[in-house]
Amino acid sequence: MTRLALTVALSAFVLGGMNAPVSAQRITDTVVGSCVFVRGAGHCVRQFRYGDRGNTGVQTLREPTAEEIAEMRERERRWVERCRPQLRPDAHGVNRYVYAARGCEYGRDRD
Repeated sequence: MTRLALTVALSAFVLGGMNAPVSAQRITDTVVGSCVFVRGAGHCVRQFRYGDRGNTGVQTLREPTAEEIAEMRERERRWVERCRPQLRPDAHGVNRYVYAARGCEYGRDRD
């Protein structure tokens, strides 16, 4: 079997899914899927959401208050002061961040 034929067969299997008996299937409200094909290889993903009839996937965000902005800036200042992030090239010449304290690579300020 050629590589292209194998990729197409695999994609059909993934997109078709392994169908359970009709009586065992759940009703899905939302199914999202996509495939990416690069140089003969295919990667497919499907997401099923159950019992989610009212979810549009849209979130409403509000503007932060002046107090919240001040708290975020103070937290950022403390983190930079403690972690002292610096860019240094690795063995391949790619810049990587290094930190003065443990746990800083996760961007969390530990008091």
